[in-house]
Amino acid sequence: MEIASLIISIIAVIVAGIAAWYTRGQKLAADNSVIEAKRSADAAHEAVRYQRADAERNRVVFRLDHASGQAYLLTNDGTDPAYDVDVDTAGMGIEPVTHFDVFEAGHSEQYLLAPTLDVTDTTVTVSWHHERDQSDDRRRVRLPVVER
Repeated sequence: MEIASLIISIIAVIVAGIAAWYTRGQKLAADNSVIEAKRSADAAHEAVRYQRADAERNRVVFRLDHASGQAYLLTNDGTDPAYDVDVDTAGMGIEPVTHFDVFEAGHSEQYLLAPTLDVTDTTVTVSWHHERDQSDDRRRVRLPVVER
């Protein structure tokens, strides 16, 4: 009887060991699944963040091009209009319109810019809102005045 008890105990220990080993393997597999799911979620979050940043960046894109002589063209190359737009010509502008309630996508305005010796800043600063009600933070871009 003692031998039978010993054999049953040994078999029980072996079965328990196999069960523990199997359970450990399952836990490692589950842990790896959790890690991979977190990586996937982080990657998806990062992709959405980049898409939003790209979309935000392309909504309003101001460009200043040298046309000829002292003439420069300020253009909104973005996909959306800009609201409450202020254009600071840093003292180089000759009778410019420097405020627009709305500056539509694709719209251009011509400026006559004449940098003088007393002007140290040869950039045009454009500031605007994305939202019509101006509830968002004001955006700003500095565009260099470059003759070609």
